Amino acid sequence: MLIGAQDLVEVGPVDVCIVGGGAAGITLARSFVGTRWRVLLLESGGPSFDARTHALYDTPVIGTDYPIEASRLRYFGGTTNHWAGQSRPLDPIDFEERTWIPHSGWPIGHGDLEPWLDDAHTVCGLGPPEYDPHRWSTTLGPDFLTGSPTLESRIFQLSTPIVRFAAAYGDELAGADNVLVALGANASELLSDQRGQQITGVRVRWFDSDHTAEPRALAYVLACGAIENARLLLASNAVRPAGIGNDFDNVGRYFMEHPAYRAQRMLATPLFPSRGLDWTPSAEPDPPAVVIRAIGPSDAAVRRHELLRSMLIFYGRDDALGDEDADVAETEASVRAGLWRDDPSPTREVAATSIFEQAPNPDSRIRLSEQRDALGNRKAELDWQLGEIDRDSVYRSTILIGEELARLGLARTQLRPWVSLFERPLLPGVGNHHIGTTRMSATSATGVVNRNCRVHDVDNLYVAGSSIFPTGGIANPTMNLVAFALRLADHIKQDAL
Repeated sequence: MLIGAQDLVEVGPVDVCIVGGGAAGITLARSFVGTRWRVLLLESGGPSFDARTHALYDTPVIGTDYPIEASRLRYFGGTTNHWAGQSRPLDPIDFEERTWIPHSGWPIGHGDLEPWLDDAHTVCGLGPPEYDPHRWSTTLGPDFLTGSPTLESRIFQLSTPIVRFAAAYGDELAGADNVLVALGANASELLSDQRGQQITGVRVRWFDSDHTAEPRALAYVLACGAIENARLLLASNAVRPAGIGNDFDNVGRYFMEHPAYRAQRMLATPLFPSRGLDWTPSAEPDPPAVVIRAIGPSDAAVRRHELLRSMLIFYGRDDALGDEDADVAETEASVRAGLWRDDPSPTREVAATSIFEQAPNPDSRIRLSEQRDALGNRKAELDWQLGEIDRDSVYRSTILIGEELARLGLARTQLRPWVSLFERPLLPGVGNHHIGTTRMSATSATGVVNRNCRVHDVDNLYVAGSSIFPTGGIANPTMNLVAFALRLADHIKQDAL
């Protein structure tokens, strides 16, 4: 059932209260449809975009410039309303502690998420959960990196048509007897017992009213994104002055993105394939999928060279080169004296973007601002920081990829001048992926939630979404956070209610 925020004053206690109606929140709520448990989903926005509600995302930025308002949408369905649909699962290496990357490592392994990946594929409207490049050879052609000790192909899938979660699943929630969806309901504070170990309610505000509501539940889940999850925990400081779950000052820290760069110009030889340079409908008839091939350092190369993970993804432009192309002549001249001098001449230019994992950085963080929003809540403040490990990995990974493509006779690459200028700050593009700020950890001293996404030292509060990720890998977060939401729903049903 859909209700307005003002109707919450008439709502009695529920079993589960979910804050946030995006991919994670809607997935969680759907997991309870038709069960014996009563669920309340609080969504800040309405059924469509509203400028006044969206302005609540006005977040001061004091670090590396970041387009927060453009990267989020604050209405039912959340950021899935402009999600691009690109997906692949996190890889086993993403969960490992990598000694050369401080603060890496999850308290769970890839196998702890794997049982929910098939269902997450279905929820996100994807094809079969197959990511072996050889599985897609009919569609994309043979894997041209087979046998390379340094590079490997990676498959991404596209949701087609792109699943907008409110449009796809809103009617199901509205028709469920045991689910309430409250629109226009802005969570401003979590209420707790006198020790701060049990959440007792959520204070909810709405526009054009001084009234508030305080819905109560047995279990609470924050599913409103990495910025808002952290802001709400920090702002709930009536009992614990540093905020809920923040005894060790970890809430808001480790904000990560997927930095994106045009780090090199890439000139392909005749050996470089033309297929798979753009999204391609599968030739395999059942089930259908839309896929693309990216390339990047293999796990072995990442470990050998102690790199952050990265990939080079091709976005379709594949231009033939003419003799009059002065830039090509200059590029050839700059590389012929080196490793590539015996390679065949390039015949075309391929547009490629480098996508990088960001190293977890405790100084890259969300804080509370002194500024307040239109509802009187303290705003979040973002200090996004990229460190020396990020700069170094961009430089060395770009060279590594170029050298191996040249050795294989596939392409010649030329670094953009800025890549070598270490005195210049990194000014990347972004994937609009908000990762970290309530990271999963083995103990409260090193993170915010435990292996089951429960806030350390709080009995009935959970967090969903990519804010729980200790590292970001190179996979887009949406399908993975949906799998985590399915896993969390099962845990709450079995152990928390």
